[in-house]
Amino acid sequence: MTNPADIAASADTSTNDAVAQGGAYEVLRKRLADQGIRLRGIADALNTQRLQEFGDSKMEIAGRFRIRSEQNAVGRDIVQVGELLLFGYNVFLGLKSTTSVADVFGLYKLVETAEGYDVTPVDPAHSFLADPAFVRDFTELYAYYKEARLLQLLVKDSKLLAAFQIGADAKDVRVFRWNLSSTGEIGYIDARGERDISLPPPFDFEWIRATKDMEVSGRFPHLNILDTLFVETTGGDLTIKAENNTETGAGVYSEPVDDGTQSLDDAQFFFARVGSLILLKILPYRETAWRGLVFNTLTGKVTRLDAIVQACIQLPEDHGIIFPGGYYLQNGEHKAFDTAIQGMQYKRAIRSPNGEDVMYVFYQRESGQAALLVYNMIQRQLLPPTLAHGYARLADGRMVLFNAENDDPTRIHHMQVWKTPFVSEEFAASRPPSTTYLGRIGNAELVRAISNLYDLARDIEREDVSAQRYELLAHATRRLFDAHHWIDDEHSGGLATLLRQVAATGESVLDEFQKVLEIRRQADEALRKAQSDHRALVGRLQPEAWTQVQDFVDALNAISALRGRLLTIRDYRYIDTAAIDAMAQSLSAAHDGVGTATGAFLSSAKALTPFEQRLASLDEQAGKATTAKQLAEHIAGMQAMSADLDMLSELMASLKVDDATQRTQVVEALSGLYARLNQARARADLRRKTLGSAESVAQFGAQFTLFAQSIASALGMANTPEKADEQLSRLMVQLEELESQFGEHEQF
Repeated sequence: MTNPADIAASADTSTNDAVAQGGAYEVLRKRLADQGIRLRGIADALNTQRLQEFGDSKMEIAGRFRIRSEQNAVGRDIVQVGELLLFGYNVFLGLKSTTSVADVFGLYKLVETAEGYDVTPVDPAHSFLADPAFVRDFTELYAYYKEARLLQLLVKDSKLLAAFQIGADAKDVRVFRWNLSSTGEIGYIDARGERDISLPPPFDFEWIRATKDMEVSGRFPHLNILDTLFVETTGGDLTIKAENNTETGAGVYSEPVDDGTQSLDDAQFFFARVGSLILLKILPYRETAWRGLVFNTLTGKVTRLDAIVQACIQLPEDHGIIFPGGYYLQNGEHKAFDTAIQGMQYKRAIRSPNGEDVMYVFYQRESGQAALLVYNMIQRQLLPPTLAHGYARLADGRMVLFNAENDDPTRIHHMQVWKTPFVSEEFAASRPPSTTYLGRIGNAELVRAISNLYDLARDIEREDVSAQRYELLAHATRRLFDAHHWIDDEHSGGLATLLRQVAATGESVLDEFQKVLEIRRQADEALRKAQSDHRALVGRLQPEAWTQVQDFVDALNAISALRGRLLTIRDYRYIDTAAIDAMAQSLSAAHDGVGTATGAFLSSAKALTPFEQRLASLDEQAGKATTAKQLAEHIAGMQAMSADLDMLSELMASLKVDDATQRTQVVEALSGLYARLNQARARADLRRKTLGSAESVAQFGAQFTLFAQSIASALGMANTPEKADEQLSRLMVQLEELESQFGEHEQF
């Protein structure tokens, strides 16, 4: 048995695309995962007790045997009639002019021996096949229709039906009917059972055709399906959108169509809502094959499943849908088996009395082949299809399966005996009732409950996260108390307490998840802005076309600034660090390339001329400034120029230049420019102090005059001790403000 602690440790270390380490959300998510492990453990224990109480219901082969026919024949079908097996086949008579009942039907009794299974032939002359009315109708059938052939045997609604094809089409049939009484007697009715043999509807829901009034006009028009999906086949592809946006042709799913010029009115659209699933049946213009698609409103994903067009049935308890060769569950899990199912239609569903399994039979009338699909309610899984040309159900659940290997006539027909949970109602009722706790609850109720518990555990274990998922998780947990009244019982192993904890944790996770969504939104926005700036910057890096040193300087500054921003946002939670690292690596390579180009450019004689001209202009404007504010702008320009020179100096220090003379010339030129810049900045600072002193004297005089007036006003208002204290406090505040403004000037 797996150690729950090991499972919990593994869950804690698993990578979740939406979850990083640390934070309240992650703590709650890990707590929920641990509760899911405990829930699965309780469900396993409960299911083990159920199996001990009611037995297992696995499907497995119990044995094999062979049936020998008198003539070479192609086996067609087999059914159980009372205690006998009725095997039908189409015989090739050669020179024989008439066909008798024994040429088409064989009766056998299944026997189990120490070596396995075998059959004992039963003389049809002493059975229901010897009924004179049936023999007369059978003889007339082959007299009028020489090409008649057995099509199908079926036990349905206490009747035995034998269908014969009498025309070129498999729908042209003559059906013999027998009545099967509860006492075991079999009586022939007539040869008019065509209605009894008809297949049930291939769908247990209604397809709705999309009409013109569902169309939403725009640049990319589409059809509004239930205000949830938006579908169109224009522009060369079939597109499904989750947003009602006609300004874009993109959606959550797209696939090409044959005719790229078709309009929205040319294609045919049908839809159906089945639980959280929206089924689509679409025939694009000038195409002959219908396309089947399933949209899951919980996951937002679209899956192509063409088999739902030919037949589709809802699974019990709103689990999902089943179709020839596969299934699709409400939670998005689906599977389609690679099995020959073309043209198969839904025939019937058989539920096991224990409620754990349901067998769906899909049938192809022309070939006579059936696909048996067994769905397990607890595991919510479909077993691989079992193909057979006929199957006979015995009361104790055993099933005899016949599958013709080919269409060649033979006298040896191989059969399989399967052990299944599909016992008859009478056989299940003959078992004495149990008086234990689980026996009083009942196997069918336990199956539903354990299935719901396993499904809840699977929902907790799912990797994808969304607000809708956690909301449904909490709702489904609380709904279990209404669906299964016995959960609160002490025999349930603390299930009720755990479910309440799961519901509470799910609601707490939902609250924290809303906060995480906002953090993720900010991280995604920062990443998109960085990616946009990165693309724009890399796109304009063309050093071979630059003619001014300032172009190189601006580019290097922009690269450094963006690299610094990437370092900052890399620490954001939930951000894509791989994308950040890729951009950082790209910028590093770009910085090296621009740096090398800058070194080569600086080696030219006139490379620093723009800096010299800029410095001369700043020095001249600083000398002409008449106010401290104007002078401050020019000093700021000198400081920016100093930063540019610092960057160039650092670049030259790290740049690998093979020509030492060239490096020396550039460094000396930068040093000379530095010296002149420092001299100009010193002159500007001296002039700033001079202008600032004169301006400060004038400003101080005005402020002090105002302060003197305030003193005079305060003396006039201080007519009581309380008011005197109030005015004194106000004057002290004004005096402190004067000191803060002019304290740095010594003359004040």
